[in-house]
Order: sequence, then C-alpha cells, then structure tokens
Amino acid sequence: MVKKKTRLILIFSVFGVVLLAVLAGLIIFYIASPAIKTTPQNLRIEQDEGEYYIVCDYQTEFDYYFVIEQSVDEEFVLVKEVRSDVNRLNLQENGLLLHAGNIFRFRVAFIGENEGTGSYSNNFVWKVTASFQGISARLNGTILSWDEVDLCDHYLIKITNPDTTTSEIELPSTQTSFDFSSYESGVYQVYVVAVADNFYSASSEQFTFQIM
Repeated sequence: MVKKKTRLILIFSVFGVVLLAVLAGLIIFYIASPAIKTTPQNLRIEQDEGEYYIVCDYQTEFDYYFVIEQSVDEEFVLVKEVRSDVNRLNLQENGLLLHAGNIFRFRVAFIGENEGTGSYSNNFVWKVTASFQGISARLNGTILSWDEVDLCDHYLIKITNPDTTTSEIELPSTQTSFDFSSYESGVYQVYVVAVADNFYSASSEQFTFQIM
C-alpha cells in the first residue's frame, strides 16, 4: 500500500513538473517574441497575367494579416481575413468577384509567431475597372523599352536586385524606356507595369540580364 502511494506521489510530481515546464515555455515564448513596432507600407493592387493581387512592401520578420472588405449599399462589410507568409495575396483565389464597379477596401498588419498583430496599415480603397491591354516590352543589352499604353498615368519598373531585394522606379507616361547601364555589377530581373486610377495593368514579361 505504501509503495502504491509512493508511486502515485511520484507520478503526480513528474506530471506537475512537466506541466510547469510547459507553462513556463509558453510564457517565455509569448514574452520573448519580438514586439511588432512596424506597420506595412505601400499597400496597392497589382495585376499579373490576368490575376489581381493585393500587395504591400516586403519585410523578413513577420507574416502578413490581410483584411478584405467590400462596399455593399454604400457600407463596407467584412469579406475575408487571411494570414499569408508572403506580401501579396491573389484576390481571385480568395473568392473575390472582381466585376467592374465593385469597390473593395483592404488593410494589412504584421503578425508574429505568437499570433499577436501590430498596427494596421491605412485603408486602401480600390474600384474594379476594365484593365489595360498587356504591355509589350523588350530588352536590348541593358535598355528596357516598351510600347506606350493608352490612358496610362505612369509606369513602374519592378526590379529584383542581385542581393534578392526588390525595388521600383516610377516613370512618367511619356517615357517608354530605361537604361540600367549605370547600375552596379550583378544579375537583375526586371519588368514594367502601367498605372492608372489606383490599379495596375497586366505587367510585361520579366527579363533577366547581367551587368559586368
């Protein structure tokens, strides 16, 4: 009887130690997780090969928490909340009906491993309109050029740099070429998109070139 009681005490002691260790681990995890002090920037819509994406600037520390609302009878109602490990979200794949005239509102926050979120970005409101035709572009050495797009407000050249970071260049609608010859050595990937009325047209194909 004494042995049985001793065994029970030992079992409960071990269980208690394990439980305390788990609780301590959870507390340390939540306390040690980095506070989210930054807010996603440059929330926008991009169109790529007929697909629309809600996009924000890239960062490396956190995932992204997108909130999607749609205007119904002049009021915005929640459509979907989506956690993503990348900084762009395909709208068609998430069930949005992108009929011309539909109005959506988006915002995004960073979210950490402990499921805590930081502050949300400013709301981005987008009205679905008819899209441009695709951009016809070509690369000759280090000069990227493209055909003019009617009704375009300006162009953006999207660049993946040799260190894998991304950047972009904004150009006026009157400019239809850009020379990368002054850039540092390395391998670059580039493509161009046209912008009007807060939506992005279908982008050109992507080109890769190397500067020696």
